[in-house]
Amino acid sequence: MAAMRKYKGYIGLFYILAVFFIVPSFTKGSFNNLSQNKVEVFYCISGIAFAAYFLFSIISDIREKKENTEKTSYVPGLIEIAFIAFIFSNLLSLVLSGNMANAFYGVPGFGMGLLSILIMCISSLYISKNVALSEPVIHLIAVSSVFPVVLTILNRLGFDPLKLYFEGEHPQSHLYVSTLGNYSTFSSYMSIMIPIICFMSFFANNVKVRICYFVHFMICVISIILAGTTTIRLIAIMVFFMTLLLKKRPVTVTSGKLTICICIVFLAYLALIIYGIGNPDFGNGRGFIWKLSLEMFQSFSIRQKIFGVGPNCYMYALTDFLLTDESYLFACNERFGNLALTSAHSEYLDYLINSGILGLVSYLFLIVAVLKSYFDNLVKDKVTDMAFLCVVSYLLMVTMNFSTVVATPYFFIFLGVLHKNERI
Repeated sequence: MAAMRKYKGYIGLFYILAVFFIVPSFTKGSFNNLSQNKVEVFYCISGIAFAAYFLFSIISDIREKKENTEKTSYVPGLIEIAFIAFIFSNLLSLVLSGNMANAFYGVPGFGMGLLSILIMCISSLYISKNVALSEPVIHLIAVSSVFPVVLTILNRLGFDPLKLYFEGEHPQSHLYVSTLGNYSTFSSYMSIMIPIICFMSFFANNVKVRICYFVHFMICVISIILAGTTTIRLIAIMVFFMTLLLKKRPVTVTSGKLTICICIVFLAYLALIIYGIGNPDFGNGRGFIWKLSLEMFQSFSIRQKIFGVGPNCYMYALTDFLLTDESYLFACNERFGNLALTSAHSEYLDYLINSGILGLVSYLFLIVAVLKSYFDNLVKDKVTDMAFLCVVSYLLMVTMNFSTVVATPYFFIFLGVLHKNERI
């Protein structure tokens, strides 16, 4: 039985490494269909990992019966209940959306519908129970970021070694960078990678390894200066100082202090939204999108406000809304031209519209439950501290961004790392 748990742990390890290495894939010759390609790779990896997991689980159950292993009853904890509530709220949103096919898969090219939510939640719970990350695995994860980061710098300096740009296009000023997509997608990816690399610059066991991490951290800083958004640059500074605090551990965070911090962060986010609504050009047009999104939410029926329009169905709801308001339709066309708005450009507003009040509350409840578990665990190790940095970095990044396949699956992986429960 112990051996089977070990094998299942290896499957989880494969899942982590495959996601970090393969999802930042590229289409040689152009950026056409790059987002869709990454989604297909993500589902392929997930399918292989889950199929292997179920195979080993069946073998494990057969051996249990032969060995007459005594089974213990399982009682779900707060975090498991939070995950179930989050999945159930999104399932209800899909059923009531009237757009079930798109709500299940998501917007073509983004694929962050119910299917991806299920995969991410299941993998997070699995990793929390069966996978223990070691330092060599973290090294491999960090190494996987070298390729896209170096390519991004080369692109912004005017070089195109993979011939990704069409003839006549200029890499240094193009919306797309590296193998990841546009600069917002690159910034989302870096919101996960920078905490890992910065943290290991201080906490790796070997001095030479720490030096290598620090060099890579500086390369990452150069890449976000050249191609990142203002948000990821500010997050990089914050991550650096948070790492220093973790090094010294000056404060013990209790549940009471956590509650105060959550309230402060919530009020700060509201202030950001209010400021953006009053300044349409804020955040490269995000202020306008936020105002548009909240106006659309106000137009919803009671049922839509509670359950949303369906996971990742923002674009379809917006299309219907714009047809009822010519002023917004004109303003959108004038500001964004032929570009389709696929999200509210803030993950929390996305959940509010796509999955409704129920979906947003269950998502926030899940995050708070995991963070509470982390702070309540008095004995913390290197990996959970690093995962905490990644989670916080991502949560801040998505105040200005939305779920993408190159970042959100990693966020759920590190939620699983934070939730220590029957770890091998």
